[in-house]
Amino acid sequence: MPYIPLTEVESSNIQAIGYDRKTGTLRVAFHDQAGVPRVYDYPLVPEGEHKRLMESESKGRFFNSRIKPMFGFRSVRPEQLVAPPEEVPPAVPRTEDGEIDYTKIPVIDPEMLEGVSTDTVDVPSEAVPRTPEGEVDEEAIARGIKVAGETEDE
Repeated sequence: MPYIPLTEVESSNIQAIGYDRKTGTLRVAFHDQAGVPRVYDYPLVPEGEHKRLMESESKGRFFNSRIKPMFGFRSVRPEQLVAPPEEVPPAVPRTEDGEIDYTKIPVIDPEMLEGVSTDTVDVPSEAVPRTPEGEVDEEAIARGIKVAGETEDE
């Protein structure tokens, strides 16, 4: 089950609510006497029901009349409540001192670019055209390949 962020709500019964559009899962955290919320997932809840729950004046009353009797539930394990690490960007080869290792970036063969309109080619700076030796391919750049972020003045 994916991580579902929870939004705290004003309710004497419900502490927080979350919803995953992709799976239609409503996640509800209930207040608990011991200070640890009890959290349950309610699969296949239509998005409209989630929206109406969030807009209702009494979240507990709406939940007890419209969600609880209509949808099954399952308990949520504590590890499912932890946010995942931030998205890790694609790996860029680095040297031991942390610099980009351009010798390990695949070489763009200038012949592959024959007939490509260089007016619209935008190459990320990490993928600058390189010779087989790993040097910057000045000829390819001279043919007009733009490096992302560069302006005409550079």
